Amino acid sequence: MRLSARGAPERRAEMTADITAKTGIDEIVIDRLVRAFYTRVREDELIGPVSAAQVKDWEPHLQRMCAFWSSVA
Repeated sequence: MRLSARGAPERRAEMTADITAKTGIDEIVIDRLVRAFYTRVREDELIGPVSAAQVKDWEPHLQRMCAFWSSVA
């Protein structure tokens, strides 16, 4: 078994570039999608008030959601 001399950050960057090339999904796409989704959530009659009661400062929440979906995608 051959061990790679590359460190974890290099391997992660390579994997991320490969996924982006295959899917077209990158940080910009994720940011746009998350922000568009939560804009619609906030405007929705039913779930908008529920979300507003839970989230007081939207920007940190949006950043966390972008980071989450980035790690998943």
